[in-house]
This record gives sequence, structure tokens and C-alpha cells, in this order.
Amino acid sequence: MSAHGVLSPELKQRYDSLRDLLQQCLSLSERCSETGGSALLRDRLALLQSAALFVIVGEVKSGKSSFVNALLGEEVCDVAPDPCTVGIQELVYGTERSRTILGDRWERLSLPKPVLRDISIVDTPGTNSIIGNHQTITENYIPKSDLVIFVFPAKNPHTATAWEFLSLVRKEWRRKTIFVLQQADLASEQELSVNLERVAQYARERDIPNPVLFVVSAKRELEGASDSGFEAFRSFLRRAVETGEVWRMKWEGSRDTAAKIVNDLLAKLEKEQDSIAEDRAFYLDLLARVEGRREKANALRRLVADSLGVTYDRLASGLEEEF
Repeated sequence: MSAHGVLSPELKQRYDSLRDLLQQCLSLSERCSETGGSALLRDRLALLQSAALFVIVGEVKSGKSSFVNALLGEEVCDVAPDPCTVGIQELVYGTERSRTILGDRWERLSLPKPVLRDISIVDTPGTNSIIGNHQTITENYIPKSDLVIFVFPAKNPHTATAWEFLSLVRKEWRRKTIFVLQQADLASEQELSVNLERVAQYARERDIPNPVLFVVSAKRELEGASDSGFEAFRSFLRRAVETGEVWRMKWEGSRDTAAKIVNDLLAKLEKEQDSIAEDRAFYLDLLARVEGRREKANALRRLVADSLGVTYDRLASGLEEEF
């Protein structure tokens, strides 16, 4: 689905301006030999017209995969009892179901699901995964994301690594973030009330002043229960698509990416400028020292020449008298 099909004239103009900005940033990044920034900008340009990218993050066993399965209405993500078996899945729209291997424990799954026409979903490994490269892969997706969905177990949303990861997401990339308390069927009403307030507090402490929160139960949804909480989340998605909010997220995400890369380049250039200034100061100091030594050498040469001249005159005079 093309972004321009749902954009208002104002947002379309912003998209066109943003594309030009990304192209200019890419040119600048390439001239500065910033391969990482250049690759990210090329990705952003490619993703600008595609479906919005939603990245699901959270700790191992927080219910992320079950959440995605319940959202799509079928078992598309593995729900494994052993964290070692957990992989990363990109879920994208396709006219028929197909699977593409992208790497070790990393795949793209195409599904004929209408919701995937407007959004692509990435189900990531846990932020506390025991497989070393999982968090690296997860962090590589965040810069390209349009919305980050943090999933917490409703009974215990206080785990440190997930909140540390959120701090990284906010500090480094300023991504739009919402929160889901999953496995609500395992928590009491009192626990849900207390934990909702705690999650909102944790979010505000990490510079999210008005956090968006949902309470869901994938188990209840898959059982067909009306109190699963998924209708509220689907309504959020529908509104986001129908009002163009997902494209606004994409625009803001691309804008923030460009701003970060430009700021990083400026910081690097300022560091290079300081280094050049230090080298220049060292060079000028070295020249001054050389010039000082040259003057000393010239003075010594004159002194030696004068001394030799005086000695020669004295010796010549003495020889003349003796002669």
C-alpha cells in the first residue's frame, strides 16, 4: 500500500520534503565515509513508501509471540518453553504464505493477512536472551522502526533489562513507544491496577510523558473471549491506519533518524576539527622551536666566526712581529 494513498496534502508535502532531506543526509554521510549511517539512510528511503514497521520487544517469556499470534488470529510465531529456541521473525504481507530464511534463527514470513498491508511486524528475541547476538539483531531493527511495542508480563513488569533497553531506545533513537501488559489472565485485578500505574511511572521517568498502555490476554483471545483486551488494541491500529497516524509515525521516525545521523556527523566533524586545531597548534609550536634553534645556531655560528677571526688576527699579528 502506498503511503501517498492515505496521506493528507500537508503530510504528503512533508513526505516529499523528508525524502529530499534523507537524500541530502545520505550524500553527506557517504562523503564522510559513514558506512553505518549511509546504510541506515538507504533503508529509511526504501521503507518510506512501504508498510509501517512495528517492532515487538520485551524479555524472554513475556508473552510477545503469543501476543502476535493472538493479534493475527493464528499460530505464526513459535511459542517455545526453552529460550534457546527463540528466533526473530519479520511478518509481512504476501498473497500466499511463504517463509524466507534471512540468517541463523532469523526469517521473514509472508502472510495473506489484511492488517499486514499497512503494518509489518517484527517479533524479536528477549532483551535478556541468553543467545549473544539476539540483542544486537534487536537493536539493529529499532533504528528502522516506526513504532516500538514493549510487551511485559502483566504479573511482573518490573524486570530491569527491558527498562534498560527502553532507556536505550529513547536516548539513542527517540522512537514512538507503546506498552502492552500481556498474560492478564495470570494477574489479579489489584495486581493489574498497581502494575499499570508502575509501568506508566517507569515510562514517564524515561521521557514518555503520556504513555499509551494496553492490558491483554492472548490466551483469552485465542479462546474467543470478549474480555481479552485485543479489541482495544485493534481499534488503536485501525485508528492509526485510517487517520494516517502510522504514516505520521513513519515520517517522524525518518525525521528523527536523519536528525540523529546529522548530529552524529556534526559531533564527529567537531572532534576532527578539534584534532586538526591540536595538530596545527603542535605544528606551529614545532615551527617556533625550529626557528628558535635556527636563531641560536646562527648566533653560535656568528660567535664562532667572530672568535675565529679574532684568534686569526691575534695569531697573524704575533707571527708578523716574530717575523
